[in-house]
Amino acid sequence: MLADAANELRGPALSLEDGARAPLIAAMCREPKIVLLVTATGNEAQSLAESLTTWGVQTLIFPSWETLPHERLSPSSETIATRIATLRALRTWNGIDSLVVIASVRAALQPLAADLGDRPILSIAVGDRRDLLGVSRSLVELGYQRVDLVSRRGEVAVRGGILDVFPPLAPHPVRIDFFGDDIDEIREFAVADQRSLGPVKSVEITPVREIALTAEVRAKARKLADTIPALRSLAEPIAEGIAVTGMESLLPVLVDEVIPLMEYFPETATVVVVGPDRVRARAESLRVTNLEFLAAAWNQVGDGGLVPINVDKADFVDYDQFRDDVGRRDFFTMTALNSGLEERVESKPIPSFIGDPDGAVTFVGERLAVKGIVVVVAAGHGTLDRARDLLSEAGLAARPVEFVPDNPETGVAYLVQGSIDHGVEIVDASLTVMSEAEFFGRRETRGARDSTRLASKRTTTVDPLQLTKGDFVVHETHGIGRFLE
Repeated sequence: MLADAANELRGPALSLEDGARAPLIAAMCREPKIVLLVTATGNEAQSLAESLTTWGVQTLIFPSWETLPHERLSPSSETIATRIATLRALRTWNGIDSLVVIASVRAALQPLAADLGDRPILSIAVGDRRDLLGVSRSLVELGYQRVDLVSRRGEVAVRGGILDVFPPLAPHPVRIDFFGDDIDEIREFAVADQRSLGPVKSVEITPVREIALTAEVRAKARKLADTIPALRSLAEPIAEGIAVTGMESLLPVLVDEVIPLMEYFPETATVVVVGPDRVRARAESLRVTNLEFLAAAWNQVGDGGLVPINVDKADFVDYDQFRDDVGRRDFFTMTALNSGLEERVESKPIPSFIGDPDGAVTFVGERLAVKGIVVVVAAGHGTLDRARDLLSEAGLAARPVEFVPDNPETGVAYLVQGSIDHGVEIVDASLTVMSEAEFFGRRETRGARDSTRLASKRTTTVDPLQLTKGDFVVHETHGIGRFLE
């Protein structure tokens, strides 16, 4: 029923309650397609991704840089790796399962290197034949920083026949043991004490910079350093093949071509802007603010002389230009406003039953009695068990499921572990969705479906490189000793 309602939408402007966005987009994805969702902020993108995951939709977030394009600061290696992984997923889409990419307006409007989605990933497995020097050079070209001791993502260290590397999306760094040109062993190890955690069969090492340190890029950096003395501190390390903080600010002059994000999406893709008024306002604010700071920064570097890049080329595009880039692709906007100009999706918010679980049960029973479909979403198993017990005691059919089925049975309340911000009642589809906040009167904890956290370095550990001869140390296994060398 929901899929039928989605297929009847003509748009391009849709008016609906916030809680109806995820189920409606999920219904749109019943047929295989690529969808780009644009939100006003990164938090909204994350929230929408969690809601769509609850509905069984494959989602990827395309994050924005934490920095402005002109700043002499680099985005985190995790951000870069996630962006590259998302673009690679677009290029390798199987055409069978729908893929939804969610980007904040800041990420959607920033130009990208044309070859960013084609950056190579270095795959290493036990038993492979590899040249240690060649692998270390490849890692430097991918943007990894040479250090004595690996402690952060994006770092690499070589000691004898052992190579330590910390891929940006991996939970732990890995230690690759070379026996001649053979990969003898690969083990994860802890950042805090550098001790091995366990063996792994293979590792995929993704780039950590959006500028590959190729021979061509190094040559351009050398020319830039010779042309503009004020940029030597930034350009000379790049010319030597060293990834330096802030090198992304030179992206427009170091890469061959910069393109809009939309060029990574096929012509058959669908674009949905969520909250168009807020997105447009945010886009204009970003463009104006960044253009002012960008021009000032480069004019200061150029000292009134030659400015190394086209300022406009490095700037965020405006919303109208983004709309032009969409071209002939299907385009929708979704807003909670109802001005009368949009096609209205008949939907209404769910009342909150704070301190009144019996009221929530009665509400669900009324919808099921008219052959409606009810979905209750909560973050924890215990909360869902409690909801099931309450509904069962009232003689209502409650069925725990991993995802809402494509063809749900009427008269059944489906209990799904997940996260949604708002419930909604979609009248035309006879569908009612209730969040934990509405059923029990409390907000769920985000991230319940995937509690895996990336490793972090403990602040209380001692850096072995800071020890001097004669220092007392306490070893976890061997006890108290004196550091010699």
